[in-house]
Amino acid sequence: DYPTFSKPQDPSLYLHRFVDKLKFGDKAQAVSSTALKLVQSMKRDWMQTGRRPAGICGAALFIAAHIHGIERSKRDIIGVVHVGWATVEKRVVEFAHTQAGAP
Repeated sequence: DYPTFSKPQDPSLYLHRFVDKLKFGDKAQAVSSTALKLVQSMKRDWMQTGRRPAGICGAALFIAAHIHGIERSKRDIIGVVHVGWATVEKRVVEFAHTQAGAP
C-alpha cells in the first residue's frame, strides 16, 4: 500500500472564527485583514507545509493584534487556537526569518 497525501488545509479558513472568539471589538475587521495578509505571506514562504493550520493562525493573530496595538496574552491566543505556546512562538520566529517578517 502506498501512503496517501492530502492537500494542506488553508489556515485562513479558521481566522474569522478565531477573531470572533478573541473579541477584538471595533478593531476586529482590521485585525482579521492583517492576520489574513500574514497567513498569505506565510503560505508563500511555505510555512504551512506539514504544519497544523491552528499554529499558523495563532502566530498571525498574535502578530496582527500587536500591530494594531491590542494586547492579547499568550494564554488568550492559545486558549482559542488550541495549540501550545511553543508552537505559536516557533511560527512567529519562523515568520521573523522570512523576507516579509524581517524589519
